[in-house]
Amino acid sequence: SATASGIAFSYLLCAAISLVALIICIFTVTSRAKEKAARNAKASEAQASAEVAAETTEGQPAEHHYAGAYVAPAASLFKQAQEQSIGGIMDDQPYSCLDSDDITHVVREFIRLNVSSLPVVNGDGRLVGFVSDGDVMKSIATYESRTVSTGTGSTMVVFDDETVASKVQALSGKKVMDIATRKVVAATPDQHVGEVARILAKKQFKKLPVVDADGRLVGVIRRKSVMEHAFDALFPKDDR
Repeated sequence: SATASGIAFSYLLCAAISLVALIICIFTVTSRAKEKAARNAKASEAQASAEVAAETTEGQPAEHHYAGAYVAPAASLFKQAQEQSIGGIMDDQPYSCLDSDDITHVVREFIRLNVSSLPVVNGDGRLVGFVSDGDVMKSIATYESRTVSTGTGSTMVVFDDETVASKVQALSGKKVMDIATRKVVAATPDQHVGEVARILAKKQFKKLPVVDADGRLVGVIRRKSVMEHAFDALFPKDDR
């Protein structure tokens, strides 16, 4: 009858729903078990790696440990860079001028070579002085000036152009040694980079002439070259 068929269908529907629910439960439990097993495996692997790392670094110097992997080698490389001689990083073909040159010629050399200073050598190539654009400026500087009002409540200093012009003209008859520094601070090719760097920093020089045992000019060491040398030692080009 219809009633019996309805009851049978209801039983079948309930059985199907129960079966689906059972399958879902089985998959859920299995999935959670797999996730737990995976987590445990990862934890075991991490612990094993940590133990291996500990065994590897035990008894090794600090530079091989992760925390100090870069500190100790960097200090060592910088020390090595400081202890190298400047002979390998100096400019061994330096510009220079002769002690017999007049000042106007030297100024033209400043402009032509795009430099602000030059070592001065004698006919034998021996270093006898050092001249800079600052020395030239000092020789033409004048303190004959007057203070005038700008009309806005402030003042400005006006220099005597005629005096400056006359001093510049007078330079044409002077030799470079009339204004050059005679007590020159110089380096030798075998001096350490660190030592020369300290001189450059203390004296606030941009460069130093380099002379041999006989006092002959053999090179120039620049502050820029020292900086590049230190940078290349700490950060090799292959690692950049």
